[in-house]
Amino acid sequence: MQNEKTEPALLIRDLQFSWSRGQPDLLRIPAWQVMAGDRVFLYGPSGSGKSSLLNLISGIASPLAGVVCVAGTDLTQLSARQRDRFRASSIGVIFQQFNLVSYLSVFDNVRLGTVFAQQQAHADERIDDLLDRLGLGKVRNDKAACLSVGQQQRVAIARALVNAPPLVLADEPTSALDPAARDAFVNTLLTCSAASGSTVLVVSHDHALAGYFDKSVDLQHINRALNSANTQDTINVR
Repeated sequence: MQNEKTEPALLIRDLQFSWSRGQPDLLRIPAWQVMAGDRVFLYGPSGSGKSSLLNLISGIASPLAGVVCVAGTDLTQLSARQRDRFRASSIGVIFQQFNLVSYLSVFDNVRLGTVFAQQQAHADERIDDLLDRLGLGKVRNDKAACLSVGQQQRVAIARALVNAPPLVLADEPTSALDPAARDAFVNTLLTCSAASGSTVLVVSHDHALAGYFDKSVDLQHINRALNSANTQDTINVR
């Protein structure tokens, strides 16, 4: 019997964010949570604040007010240095362009995630296991610049998951991919994240992704700065 999920991987409360004080709020989220183990698709048009919200969740940016908790840690109570350390150890981030270091090998690109997180104990074994599971064992010593797009996708997934983070974030990860590559990427991400026990939050404007996820959330429904009519104060993703 599957254990009931009891704790949120992500909890947001009374969040306010704008690019500078005195400017209109880009984000105003009274309350939102994502439960541990869920796979959530957050969508909205370009310019609606999706990437800004991910920056707040990952601790790259700080809100003007409110609480952003990831796996029980309130990022708003951490210094910039502490947020960087927490992100490296507890949040896997997959960027739109994957952001691999072209001159490093596949193995060393993934190993960077363990170095930044200061989790190098048994790192080689963890990396080899991930690369084997992702079908990258034979190219572990190849430079990232020599990889196909599909291989680059899988390296980005391995780097995000190498520390088994509680939360994995992906920002428009399929925007440059054709449908077949998109499907392969999302299936691989969700399968490997489940094996690592990681919660997944993918942000995109591409509604074709919705069918892969447990829950789909329209940013307008949680962001009062976009639409204050007919919304609930609390929206839980279960």
